[in-house]
Amino acid sequence: GWLPREPADFGDGGAFPEIHIPQFPLNMGREDLAPKREVLTVKTDSQGKVNFSAIVEQGRRPGEVVFSKPSDLVTKDVADDELQRPDEDLEKETTERTRAALEQKLNLKIKAAQPAAPVDKVAPAKYIRYTPANQ
Repeated sequence: GWLPREPADFGDGGAFPEIHIPQFPLNMGREDLAPKREVLTVKTDSQGKVNFSAIVEQGRRPGEVVFSKPSDLVTKDVADDELQRPDEDLEKETTERTRAALEQKLNLKIKAAQPAAPVDKVAPAKYIRYTPANQ
């Protein structure tokens, strides 16, 4: 009955050779508890400098913006006209483009929910009386 499973079962010693099951004294050799290692390739730019942003971007969603260089922290000079609210024409144009895009997505979902082929009209039920031949 008894099988060593926990590290305490081994009592700071090795495995029991008379018990023929996989044994992991002190959890050595267990793949499920081993630290996961990911290998990153070293990327260089056109001048041969190593691009360390791969380390920072590891495990992030694709397309997520990650600021990894000191130059990303430098403030940018922005003109006042770039920070002003859009005029009514630009607002209407953006609203129309957004409405058209949402309408297109909605139409795709509606089409996906509809059956592929239209159902033909069902004829009325036809009843047939069954009489066995042996009677």
